[in-house]
Amino acid sequence: EGRPVQITNGGRENARAWFTYNRDDPCDTTESQSGRSIEYVGLEESVDVLAGVLRECSKGGNGDKEKDDDRGILALIGFSQGGTFAHILASLASSARKKSSAKETDVKNERNADKIFERIDGVIYIGAFPAKHSPQEGSACHPRLDQSLETKSLHVIGKSDTSVCPELSRNLAALFDETKIYQHEKGHLVPTNSASCEALIGFLGGLC
Repeated sequence: EGRPVQITNGGRENARAWFTYNRDDPCDTTESQSGRSIEYVGLEESVDVLAGVLRECSKGGNGDKEKDDDRGILALIGFSQGGTFAHILASLASSARKKSSAKETDVKNERNADKIFERIDGVIYIGAFPAKHSPQEGSACHPRLDQSLETKSLHVIGKSDTSVCPELSRNLAALFDETKIYQHEKGHLVPTNSASCEALIGFLGGLC
């Protein structure tokens, strides 16, 4: 659900976000889909929160040891900005896998949260757009957002989406090696009709 954001220019209550796009004005989203690189304010804290959740999901029956075998599938689903956040997590996962396979892990420099994201088996993106995070100097979160991603993905795109341009969603899909696209006739929402549910269930079944 992200962290609380105080909205001062729209009267919206209980607003939450994984990150904001302007340090001076958390309500300012004008650059969010511009295609230009910007800093995502609060991203590191959100990455740490998800890393903690994934560690809890990965623990064995004794409650304090991560279990690699018989852990089941681990998939993320992200809507709108949540999907953009999931792009960052998939990028962290890809970077961590490449480090592991190349045995390039540097204990001093590797971000502790990275390795846990290797456990992500697939991601469902709904009305999402590509991340363009450009961290400030000294930031611990430096995912490569232009890399080809091997994580399996399903991209749910609304043909009538006026909040996130469908072309941006397709641009996100193009970054993945193994991707499926499901389009529906509606706009910026999570579709719940039978065909959409079948698409989601079929994708999750393919991860087993």
